[in-house]
Amino acid sequence: MAKSRHKSPKCEGRFSELRTALFQVADDVKDFEEDPLWSVRNRRGLEKFREIMEAGDYLPPSQYDRRDPYFGNMRDTLRGDPLVGNQANHALSLAPLIFEALRSSLKMDVERARSMVQEIDVGTLELELGIIEASEITRANLDLLSRLNAGELRDILGMIAERDWTITANSVETAVIDDYAQLYVTHPKLLDALRLFHKGVYRLDKELGIDMANVVLPRTVPLPNDHKDRKNGTHLCDLKGYVLRAEFGPGMNTEGTLVASAPYRIEVYKEDREASGHGNYIPVFGMSFFIRHPDIMVVAQIQDIRGARVPECTTLGLAALTIAERLGSVMGFKQIETYSRHNHPLLLLYPGDEERMHPIIKMNFEEPAHILKWEPLQDREKGPILGYRKRL
Repeated sequence: MAKSRHKSPKCEGRFSELRTALFQVADDVKDFEEDPLWSVRNRRGLEKFREIMEAGDYLPPSQYDRRDPYFGNMRDTLRGDPLVGNQANHALSLAPLIFEALRSSLKMDVERARSMVQEIDVGTLELELGIIEASEITRANLDLLSRLNAGELRDILGMIAERDWTITANSVETAVIDDYAQLYVTHPKLLDALRLFHKGVYRLDKELGIDMANVVLPRTVPLPNDHKDRKNGTHLCDLKGYVLRAEFGPGMNTEGTLVASAPYRIEVYKEDREASGHGNYIPVFGMSFFIRHPDIMVVAQIQDIRGARVPECTTLGLAALTIAERLGSVMGFKQIETYSRHNHPLLLLYPGDEERMHPIIKMNFEEPAHILKWEPLQDREKGPILGYRKRL
């Protein structure tokens, strides 16, 4: 097969080596199929993706990211086995990473095609050089393209330029991602809720019937006019004016503001009448979670957005875990867990940087879990706290 000249980006976040390799495999598949818009339409598509990886010059997936591997990870004690104990689930368990690879590849092709279409429209494209680049984008025969005039070349590139890379099904059919979710959950209510992430809905709170004005959390700095919890007198504030967006897949989000390592992403936006886009909402922060069979949400990541602020009454971690509690309960999870500084995956991602990472993990995970009265997780009595859990 002809090798694409795409340069694989170094993927940020966890499983970086494997995700970077899968990006190149995505290009290899499109080269092999001679189809720039190739996507996974069914389970056979996942198997084809894996077969082309196995036939190429790639390591087995379990041999990437040795400190923090996607498969066979003995150090991440909360995430669970992505294969759910069955090797036959290998390709399906890679679905989030394959989705990211195909979506990133499609995004690059769409952006290159749009740029070339614009050059053709304004008359600045050098046709000879443009045909070479068009061959890379379209996976079409160079000799065939060299016989085309600028208008004909534009028509071919236009089909790629018009593709919406943000739509999940243009990379992996949502039914396949539904199959992935069923590795980890069995309850129909929970699966229906996860489908909202697979589709990437803009108003997750509205879809799930959550009124953010009723999502209340302890205020870290009490004010005189606060309302209080009647049981313990805790000062509370609510998240009125905030909304939730759902996305699926690791890597960069659609807006280019967050990088997730876990497959299920929640993004928090705040209403701002002067903001543009998405109904006058500005992004504030995001978090992402894994699912452990059969009904456990594992909050793995909490990220703020540069220049944005969480409600002044609270902290980033407290707002994130409070929202996760409400979502987990409404969606149908039976338990929610998160990490401590003794085993957080950030320590695997940044080895030797404990002095910097421990205060961040303590502030975003440990302290809010303690305030919300989550139960500590220990592997032995008086051993280190490895995480926290809340039964829902």
